[in-house]
Parts: sequence; C-alpha cells; structure tokens
Amino acid sequence: MQDCLQCGEKFKYKQVLKTVLGPLGYKPVRCIQCGQNHVVTLGSKFRISFAVVAIPMISRLLFYRELSVVGLIFFLLMIAIPMLFILPYFIKYKDGEP
Repeated sequence: MQDCLQCGEKFKYKQVLKTVLGPLGYKPVRCIQCGQNHVVTLGSKFRISFAVVAIPMISRLLFYRELSVVGLIFFLLMIAIPMLFILPYFIKYKDGEP
C-alpha cells in the first residue's frame, strides 16, 4: 500500500478502500498525520476498472459457463469478492488539492 508523498505515513487499508468503493466514486484520501490530500491516478482508475469488471467477466465466461446458484456463489466467493479486497494494494496516488 502506498505511503503519503509528503510525510511518508502509511495509508490505512480501510481508509483506502473507502476512497474507491464510496458511493460517489473516487474520493481523495487525506493523510492522517500531515493532512495532505492525495488523488487516485488515471492509471490506477484504469487498473481498478479492469480488475472489477473485465477479470471477473472473462473468468466467468471461461470457467463458469452454467448459470446456476451454486456456480454464482462459487464465482462470487472465489473471484469477485477477493478482487475487491486486494484493490487497495493496486491503487497509486498523486498529490491533490489541499
């Protein structure tokens, strides 16, 4: 997970996850120690979109052809939900507005 670009403080996992999965899209993350705002880079937005949409979609087409309740539950447990939990490790920030 990325550190603050100004003071080097590590961002908290929960704090980063909230900035990505919030109801209004990508919000800036604020450093707890120095107060500096950081915004998600365009490359990270692309990687997140790809990870959330394309990877589960492709894996669903390749491995889970039958649409059954058991297949859907297995798909969610093995691919979609773990993808959400590893997202904060792929996000990169740049300095934002104060």
